[in-house]
Amino acid sequence: MKKIIFLLLISVQLVAQNQNEYIIVPSKFDFSSKTNPFNLSELTKSFFESEGYKVYFESDVLPNDLANNRCMSLYVNLLDRSRLFNRSLIVQVKDCNGNVLHESIKGTSSIKDHKRAFNEALRLALTSLRGKTKFEAKESSDVNNNQAAKVAVVNNATASLQADKTNEKSISVQTLFAIPTQSGYKLVDDVPNVIFELTKSSSPEIFMAKKGSLQGLFVKKESNWFFEYNNGNQLVSEKVEVKF
Repeated sequence: MKKIIFLLLISVQLVAQNQNEYIIVPSKFDFSSKTNPFNLSELTKSFFESEGYKVYFESDVLPNDLANNRCMSLYVNLLDRSRLFNRSLIVQVKDCNGNVLHESIKGTSSIKDHKRAFNEALRLALTSLRGKTKFEAKESSDVNNNQAAKVAVVNNATASLQADKTNEKSISVQTLFAIPTQSGYKLVDDVPNVIFELTKSSSPEIFMAKKGSLQGLFVKKESNWFFEYNNGNQLVSEKVEVKF
């Protein structure tokens, strides 16, 4: 009997993992009657593909397994929280029953051009979800621990997802992500806090950079990026992990 229960729980766990394989993105959102408004649908699709999902638009022809069981997929929704002088978006990830499993921070931009503003707001919102939407079972050599983990999946999947979000934060916090601006980029962490502000120069491998009260250059050397600034009479060069 114990063996049967154990195998059943493993099956439930595998189903939960398979349900995270697909994501469906709307080609239209409630706040706009246009298809792919401001390129937001394409940006959203691209982000979740980079997270390892197989992403489809609602209007796409779906693979047979997904077409026959829509609960194998997660679903994305964008909430427009814009005000008069800024554009703001929140990204929600839902299950097939409409339950919100993940919600991003509110990405906000004050750029006057609406398309650029919505793009920046969406990138900020999506950045806060990076690495946090996948459910991954924790492996252990202790069978009892494995059984307990699987029971937790059966009884409270949402709690397991939130636990993964906490665990993964410490992994991705060292990498910064580039958000395009009119003059260059903002480099943000996954909160997201703005760590660097970069201004373009005549070379695509050199930016004028500001980090808090520090000002210097953001320079690409071979395949790595460095923030270089003067500290008194000493030149300081800090290596920075960044994804453009």
